[in-house]
Amino acid sequence: MTVATVFLGGVLLFVGFFTLAIVAGGLLVYLVAAKLYTFITGDTDPNKFFRTLPVIGPIFANFDHAGTNGEAVKIPTEQEQDEAANNESVANTD
Repeated sequence: MTVATVFLGGVLLFVGFFTLAIVAGGLLVYLVAAKLYTFITGDTDPNKFFRTLPVIGPIFANFDHAGTNGEAVKIPTEQEQDEAANNESVANTD
């Protein structure tokens, strides 16, 4: 039982480290690509480009670029969504 526990612990440690390395590498690649895109094109929404990519495009389909200035992105609650839908002054801006 002890040998199996030590073996399982080692396997889980290796898998966890490998997963962490893959996620960190993917995040690094995304951040570098986004900064390069912004630097080269001057466009402040690099996800517009990422959405056009064939394999990873759907990941960025609903990805909002708001909050990149250090502010947290606020996810509206169900009540706030209902209030916004019922607020006619917001809906009629003309």
